[in-house]
Amino acid sequence: MIASESKTPTAEDRRVWGIRLDSVKAQGFNTIHARQGRGELRTSEYNQAWMALAHERGLKVQLHSWKPNRRSLHFVSAPNYEAKRIYSVTIRVSDPSGSAGTFPRSVRVTDVNEKPVITGPSTETRAENGTSPWTVTTYSASDPDNNTLRFTHRGDQSSYFKLTGTGNSRTLEFKNKPNFETRQTYKVRVVVSDKSTGGLKDSVSTTVTLADNDDPGKVVITNTAPRVGQRITAKLFDEDGDVANDLWFWVPLSSGASGTQSLRPDATSHAYTIKARDVGKILEATVEYDDGHGPGKSAHTTSNTVSASPPGPPKSFTASRGDEEVYLSWGKADDNGSDITHYETRSKAQTASSWSGWSQAAKGAEARADTFSSLTN
Repeated sequence: MIASESKTPTAEDRRVWGIRLDSVKAQGFNTIHARQGRGELRTSEYNQAWMALAHERGLKVQLHSWKPNRRSLHFVSAPNYEAKRIYSVTIRVSDPSGSAGTFPRSVRVTDVNEKPVITGPSTETRAENGTSPWTVTTYSASDPDNNTLRFTHRGDQSSYFKLTGTGNSRTLEFKNKPNFETRQTYKVRVVVSDKSTGGLKDSVSTTVTLADNDDPGKVVITNTAPRVGQRITAKLFDEDGDVANDLWFWVPLSSGASGTQSLRPDATSHAYTIKARDVGKILEATVEYDDGHGPGKSAHTTSNTVSASPPGPPKSFTASRGDEEVYLSWGKADDNGSDITHYETRSKAQTASSWSGWSQAAKGAEARADTFSSLTN
């Protein structure tokens, strides 16, 4: 006799999964008639007969009345092919006179592919940011038939995640650092399937919620090659938002610093004009402020080293005409961080097509005048 595993017995399907002790050849079972000697028991005698079940240890079966004069044999609970494959039973039929007959039978359980089972949480809460790996949770699966299992993840937000691990468990991780300010909740479904024909499946859906952290602010300086005379700009970025009461400071980080410069409140950026005294120094921009998580926050960054710029033009430059001469005078030019060594002048007649060559004025860095002589129209 043959019975399939893992099918729950019900009144509607006894004929299919039970073992009938009458004519059920159409169902694929053996025909068993209770007999006394060579003749069949009469109906009255059969109704008075009783059936006793002799079974192996661990086999749980019961006799079940199906129709008058008939009996069917059923498992009490669904058989499991992986636990036990063959059951031996002996059926004994007797009448009131004491006559009896025994019918030994073997019940063979056939293997049925059963779906795998996966377990995992339905909800998870994780803090934003953090360091890699950005682990969410772990899922475990089992397969009654010990088939090799395949894990996948699905859903509209599945692209944010990846599954890692081997064997019958997988860990769900964010692919990239999760950010509360970008997205707060994610939904993902993890599916496990066996590699049988048709691929039986089981799945679990998980909602992942991010907890908001107090994100640190970040100051960025846009000028990567600061020079004397330029305006260097710093800007604050804080993902928590609601920035207020900002107070900025610029500090030249070296000996001989000229102190700090405080800026107006409620500014989220500030431009500072680089001075000649800042040459060779690193400028630190610091901001103190409040954000959506509370007061007393600060952030800072530093620039690259400040370099000198070319000297500025001479100040108060004038030219006056004399007898075949032109007198030039000027004030000291800004050195823009680099010492001035000398001044040079040149001239060009009104009708000339090009300038004369440069000539160095007397007194080097202290020169404040020069004269062009022997000029004619």
